[in-house]
Amino acid sequence: VAGRAYDPSPYAAFCMMHDIEPGIYWHMAKIMECGALCAEPKGAVMLATVRKDSFDLEPMAPNARCTIVSVAAHTLYEKSRPDLLAGPGGVLDLKDSRYKQINERVVRVSGSKFRKSANYQIKLEGAAVMGYRCICIGGIRDPILIAQIDQFLDQIRAFLGMRYPELQSGTAKLQFHIYGKNAVMGPHEPMKDFVPIEIGILIEATAETQESANAICSMARIAVLHAPYPGQLATGGNLAIPLNPPDNPIGPVFRFSIYHLMEVASPLKNFPICIMEV
Repeated sequence: VAGRAYDPSPYAAFCMMHDIEPGIYWHMAKIMECGALCAEPKGAVMLATVRKDSFDLEPMAPNARCTIVSVAAHTLYEKSRPDLLAGPGGVLDLKDSRYKQINERVVRVSGSKFRKSANYQIKLEGAAVMGYRCICIGGIRDPILIAQIDQFLDQIRAFLGMRYPELQSGTAKLQFHIYGKNAVMGPHEPMKDFVPIEIGILIEATAETQESANAICSMARIAVLHAPYPGQLATGGNLAIPLNPPDNPIGPVFRFSIYHLMEVASPLKNFPICIMEV
């Protein structure tokens, strides 16, 4: 339960019982929560040997090793900044952390500090259903269509917007993820002029009901499959669809509805502990 509330908790809790410096055990715990992600090559299992003022990291895979760079670089993982890591009750300060290569596979870390906050805060997270989703996956190999795919899909969006008022009002949403072009990075893709030989399209419809999402996705698929475009030569269908049925309702879609910090008088009062013997 503690681990699900805050991933480093189980590792930190054991060290708290043995009078380890908080900066040391929180830094160790923030690494250990990811297993052997900081090893080269990354793996699943890591051994941490913790002392009062330092800890050693050794991957359990015999072909893996930890290096100063691989361990230090782990603080870049899912962090807004690598030197100050906020957590329950304070901030992990890594500005003075030191990394030493003990042998070919082991790195020792020391110097990390934990700065207590003036007021203890806990993070509140919650999710709410924002609608229902239906998807369709297909591929395009026609270079004539690929060269004008953005304009083509803009026409599809406009067509669907006229058929489904909920798309215009914002209560429903239609997205085309173009794999091979910019599906991963979107507008941040630096190779904007690259023209692939084929693309994959994930059609994603989200609406207030599953039935509405299904209908929008189905109509979008039909439009992409059969809509004309300038220079068209192949009229048998624009989209190669690998799955049958082509449209796949995948259920509710969630969004963060609560994502806040709350100041509390005690870190324990809101989390009563009950021990039962069975």
